[in-house]
Amino acid sequence: LRRVNVQYSVVDGMMLSGYAPEVGDIFGQRRMGTLAPGLGFAFGSVKRDFIDEAYDRGWLITNDNMTTPAMISSAKNLSIRANLEPIPGLKIDLNANRVDTKSTDVYYMQNGMP
Repeated sequence: LRRVNVQYSVVDGMMLSGYAPEVGDIFGQRRMGTLAPGLGFAFGSVKRDFIDEAYDRGWLITNDNMTTPAMISSAKNLSIRANLEPIPGLKIDLNANRVDTKSTDVYYMQNGMP
């Protein structure tokens, strides 16, 4: 075994159409009784719970014209590379990749969430 390289990455994202409060200056926070959208969100927490909280606090525009869902996505990537030379002159390169992606759409409406 001459060399092994392992890389792992996680990329999470959220698109939230209809977010009503203005985004503030420091960490993206604006005071609306509490910090909006919250420090967890500002530091990268991307969870379904945030959509429920934003809806409950009245931060989302809810009318008949708002038909774009909130979208949550996650991508996990694992890459492994190994270089082997079991005997002099015989070189073997091994590569393995795994990609796991998930996407969730959340529709919210005026009379409640489905």
